[in-house]
Amino acid sequence: MRNPIRRNKNIGQTQGGRVRDGRSREKFSRIFTRDVWTKLSEEGGKWRVLRENPSRDYYHPCAGAEYQNVLKRLPADLTDPVKGIVLRRTPKFDLKMGIEARRQYRCVVLNAFPRSNEMVWRARPERATIRHYAPWCENWVEEDGLYKLNTV
Repeated sequence: MRNPIRRNKNIGQTQGGRVRDGRSREKFSRIFTRDVWTKLSEEGGKWRVLRENPSRDYYHPCAGAEYQNVLKRLPADLTDPVKGIVLRRTPKFDLKMGIEARRQYRCVVLNAFPRSNEMVWRARPERATIRHYAPWCENWVEEDGLYKLNTV
């Protein structure tokens, strides 16, 4: 059991060096920077598309209008909370974990795809991973100890 007298006295104070001129500063998200929030809040409309520049070896396979057309075909109870579609660069963590998209802060966040259309795994993919990609493609190739899924 924890002793309430011995708890940290700094709970609720700003930590991590985010104090300037005696005033604390808010720690902003790296994924949703301040300009992304400004664009989403100031410009009205449904399903605003925000596009980041993908790196040299990646691309976004569809235009923003194509994603909006897909959302129009889905039931309203699924699409009403969505404020925006963010086409972003693929972070190293998402690349390592094989994450293509996520829902975050009432937005659909879609990562860029490799230009080679190959997704690489360093270890043998699990059955769940193979089953997940099976409806779209099953072109698994093993080269030099790497497992590649060729999406073409």
